[in-house]
Amino acid sequence: CGSFIIDRDHSAPSYLVEFNGKNILLDCGPGTLVQLAKLGFDPLQLDYIFLSHYHNDHTSDLIAVMFRPYISEIYYGGQRGKTLTISGPKSIKKFVKNLANIFHHDGLLNYKRFKYLDLKSKMKFEGFSLETFKVEHLGLDAKAFQFNFGGKIVAYSGDAGLPAGVAKAAKNANLLIVDCSTPGNEISKAHLNTAQVGEICRDSQVKQVILSHQVPPGYNIDMVGQVRRIYKGKITLAKDLMQIEL
Repeated sequence: CGSFIIDRDHSAPSYLVEFNGKNILLDCGPGTLVQLAKLGFDPLQLDYIFLSHYHNDHTSDLIAVMFRPYISEIYYGGQRGKTLTISGPKSIKKFVKNLANIFHHDGLLNYKRFKYLDLKSKMKFEGFSLETFKVEHLGLDAKAFQFNFGGKIVAYSGDAGLPAGVAKAAKNANLLIVDCSTPGNEISKAHLNTAQVGEICRDSQVKQVILSHQVPPGYNIDMVGQVRRIYKGKITLAKDLMQIEL
């Protein structure tokens, strides 16, 4: 539920979606492996990783997560029968290659169980689909996601400084996981404020919103109450390891 500022109750962004036997990770910030372990989830069971953008608070556990199946099969005799698909903005394989080189894990790039996909505006997978929308975040190639899981719409904002792309992703969402780092009407070039989140949820007819990507200035502020001034639907303040069933 946290951001680049990590403390005991706020870990970096990463969200696990389980649907029809598929395990999907949205972003992969520092501490992701530890949090998955707390859930009792084996990262070898991951099918997909989708990265919204390449800032370290959303990606720095990526190599560690990828290394698990690689080392299990290459060095310890494990048998991985499934492919892990890693998808992100333009040149995802180059991004992984650069990280792997830095950490001296060059062999990861040749591991047969990895598949790399650059994000496109519309993508179809086994049992679900994904639309991506450009968002403004400090000049990066950053995306918001709208997943359709058998008729259930799950949207994820990633990090966004302006509401337009997030509003498109959130259209008619059963659940929106949203960057809500900034109180009130304060303007941030990097993250949405509570007024913008309320307007997005109201105008896009979101059924339920989870306020995430929290930063210390908002810890003692009633962020839910501020969003509720504009949006009257279900609002939840994210907490680490919380679970939502749709």
